[in-house]
Amino acid sequence: MRLCYNTHTMKLDEKKKAREKMILNHVYQDHDYTIVPSERPDFILQAKVGGEPFGVEITELYLSEAHAKAVNLQMTNGPISVPRYESYKAKILEVIADKNQKSMEYRKDVSYLELIIDDREKRFTNDSEDFLRLLQESEHLQQVIKQSNFKRIYVLSKYQNAPIVLALEANNEVEV
Repeated sequence: MRLCYNTHTMKLDEKKKAREKMILNHVYQDHDYTIVPSERPDFILQAKVGGEPFGVEITELYLSEAHAKAVNLQMTNGPISVPRYESYKAKILEVIADKNQKSMEYRKDVSYLELIIDDREKRFTNDSEDFLRLLQESEHLQQVIKQSNFKRIYVLSKYQNAPIVLALEANNEVEV
């Protein structure tokens, strides 16, 4: 019975790591980087042509535990309401603060850390560019990023039903 549990747990761990790798590949591709699965952070990357090794942590963003369960179990009954900008920004700040605290225990043999946040809420799906502008201009968000242990933070989402990668730099640069 215990062997069955361990096999089940191993399969869940493999699925989780495969999902994290899929998220990672939205930002970094295997042909440009040597990518080594790890824990704390989730991956160690090094450019195939020069460059220092760096760590990448992957996390998912949900506004609530109930919504996380509904999305992951595909139990939604109709459309889920799109969160307002302030609650979304607050959740991003919470995720960054949580991962920043945990990063204190990450491997120390990397040059720097990056964070990829997979927006499971898909906040930008039907939104206007105003939301992107508000996020880019948020002084509080930029200050939190500067004070974090992450050199760069990426938010994966959708904008007008197309995938989007929003790169938030610690030096106030934002790329879309």
